[in-house]
Amino acid sequence: MPAKPVQMGPCRRSGGMGFRAMTHWGLMLLLMFAIHPLSWSADAAPVQAIQLPKQSVPAPDFSLPALDGSVFSLHDARGHVVVLHFWATWCVSCRREMPGVDAFWHQAKKKGWVLLAVNVDRGSSERVAAFVSSLGLKLPILLDADGTVRQRYHVRMLPTTYVIGRSGRILGRFFGEREWMHADMMSALDSLVGRETP
Repeated sequence: MPAKPVQMGPCRRSGGMGFRAMTHWGLMLLLMFAIHPLSWSADAAPVQAIQLPKQSVPAPDFSLPALDGSVFSLHDARGHVVVLHFWATWCVSCRREMPGVDAFWHQAKKKGWVLLAVNVDRGSSERVAAFVSSLGLKLPILLDADGTVRQRYHVRMLPTTYVIGRSGRILGRFFGEREWMHADMMSALDSLVGRETP
């Protein structure tokens, strides 16, 4: 019998993140979501609550530098499912789950999905690079050092993950540490993606 998936609380960081002045996009995302749990048994609940939007809206577009020196724009992924994962090196839950996120990225590629790990550490990327290197992570790491994209997506705790459909519209979001390679996690995301109407 597989071990029960671990779900840990998200990290918060107080002060200096610039979210008191809510942006237009942040307000839209805040208003569009209702907590609408997708249910699993108590024995297998890698995602205990996926928030589903009250109405379908496009994901805010952005362009960010990647850790490898390239630049990625969200509109380049149109036609693919995008898993947008916000994290930081100072977030204990984020650090702990990153090997699982990296393993999930390898599986997501086989489905034709795109996984983007958006790091929100402020300042130099050296700490991010050192952390990524220490774990041998291979997934795409984007750098949101000034918090612009984090604010646009109204991310107030870490880790936070958005799932964006092939149409470029937001399908849902969830918070906190997950067992990304657990079978029920895969099933949960497949179910969420399957809700998208053509």
